[in-house]
Amino acid sequence: MKNREDTMAALLQANIQRQANPDRVGCPTVQSLEAFLRGQVERDAVEGICDHLPHCRECLLELKTLRDVMWEEIRESETEMVGVG
Repeated sequence: MKNREDTMAALLQANIQRQANPDRVGCPTVQSLEAFLRGQVERDAVEGICDHLPHCRECLLELKTLRDVMWEEIRESETEMVGVG
């Protein structure tokens, strides 16, 4: 496991490369990003994710995908509710 300085250096390098982070260094898990979207994470985790996102294109793309999936689920759920009656 890399130490904090290695992780920070990798994140800085990723920022220099237009926020590219193909090795997903320091990234939260997909489950953490989903919980973040749902407002189901502790304050410390929120701060960590918010600090990470501006520097990681991959996490931003993952977050966008998760958001799109969540909105689609909401729309489908609303459509099913409208059809009930």
